[in-house]
Amino acid sequence: MLLVKFGTTCLSMAVLIFVIVLHIEVGVLFYKNVPDKFILKVEKGDSARSIAKRLKQHNAIISSTVFIHGATYYGLDKILKPGEYILTNNLSIKDILNKIANGDSIKYYVNVKECITSWELNKLFEELNFLENDVKNLGLTEGSYAPDTYLVSFKTKASDLLDIMKRRQIEILDKEWENKGKRFPRSLKKADALILASIIEEEAANIREMPIISSVFTNRLEKGMRLQSDPTVSYGIDLGNTSIRKKLTKKDLKLNSDYNTYRRTGMPPSPICNPSQAAIHSALNPADTDYLFFVLNSSGSHTFSQDFNQHKREVLKLRAIRQD
Repeated sequence: MLLVKFGTTCLSMAVLIFVIVLHIEVGVLFYKNVPDKFILKVEKGDSARSIAKRLKQHNAIISSTVFIHGATYYGLDKILKPGEYILTNNLSIKDILNKIANGDSIKYYVNVKECITSWELNKLFEELNFLENDVKNLGLTEGSYAPDTYLVSFKTKASDLLDIMKRRQIEILDKEWENKGKRFPRSLKKADALILASIIEEEAANIREMPIISSVFTNRLEKGMRLQSDPTVSYGIDLGNTSIRKKLTKKDLKLNSDYNTYRRTGMPPSPICNPSQAAIHSALNPADTDYLFFVLNSSGSHTFSQDFNQHKREVLKLRAIRQD
């Protein structure tokens, strides 16, 4: 009799284990009246237990205990990643666990515009509530971050995104430096290329102009002329804080600043924004021209000149058009 009882107990336990595994693998614990899909938020530090509790609150599972045991059984309880996960009512517990363990979460686009200043980058991170902004009010090195569109998960650390952007900018600069053109001044270093690229991008009306504007600054540097770039003066005043940026006056051009390229010969001490790959390429591959001057014309692009007299005529012509 005892043998029969013992055998029955073993059989019942085996059936129970089979049912639990079936629930975990097949997903029969999902209620049929659950919405077709819902979003589960997993915060940093959430355990399998806290996730199970949340799933139970959504009526997504019948047993929190089975979910917790499943996480332990498959060795996933220690590698569950934070994020926002789209769950459907046909997923098994194992599917859910794998999804969270693999970080298969909703991705967000972070659009970092070309030639964004580091001050603007800080403000962008403040506005993106899906990021964990752990760099608030932190000084960011100007020019070090590659503008692009980045995909991130919910509560990605801003510092982690900055690391990706920084590595990307290093890769771009290294690649472009290895393939620089012959007209790039030998006196300039790799760091100077980044500075020059930022000035070019601030000055250019469009991407087609970048190599030509690059040639203007290259020609001026080789002749020992000052760059005389308005954007560098502006940066010297506001340090990239575009919320206080204003139209320059003649008085501003006389300011004693390391960024005032009307008063200082050579390159400013740092980039004035975070330049794009197109700008870096143009800085290292200036067009073959004799231009030394340019002025913004009525069409929104620039008119280039080889000497000051020609440049002066273009300026006077533009003023006449504006007065009309």
